[in-house]
Amino acid sequence: MKTTWKKHIGTIISVAAIGLFVYRFLNIQEIPELSTVLIQAASDINKNVPMMLDSETRLDNAMVVSGKFRYNKTLVNYSAEELEESKILLSGDDLMDWITKETNRICTIKEMQFFVENNIPLEHAYHGKNGKQVQTVVIETSQCKSS
Repeated sequence: MKTTWKKHIGTIISVAAIGLFVYRFLNIQEIPELSTVLIQAASDINKNVPMMLDSETRLDNAMVVSGKFRYNKTLVNYSAEELEESKILLSGDDLMDWITKETNRICTIKEMQFFVENNIPLEHAYHGKNGKQVQTVVIETSQCKSS
């Protein structure tokens, strides 16, 4: 099962629709206060949720929390307890390797440049089908190298 989770996790984070909502803010002359832009982006995303990202993951909503842009997701096939017991979730070196790869990937996606240019962390909170949060993963866009 761990292999299946790793295979789909890239898809989960790189949902093009999510990036496109934020991308529209890149082409404006004056960017309003950053928090206003982020709140509007979350509101735009929330008009289209819940949204299945793959057969196991549903995007429930987006929000701005403590300066981070947060995606709340549910792993619809597992309770929080099943996730914690089954070792489906990445941890340790596997998680760190995945975060490094995802950070590097996010740094190069055109639709995510707003986050990168403004050093906005992307937080992904995963919940079991019973609603209990089981893991939070943060992609630090400040780690992107300047071009």
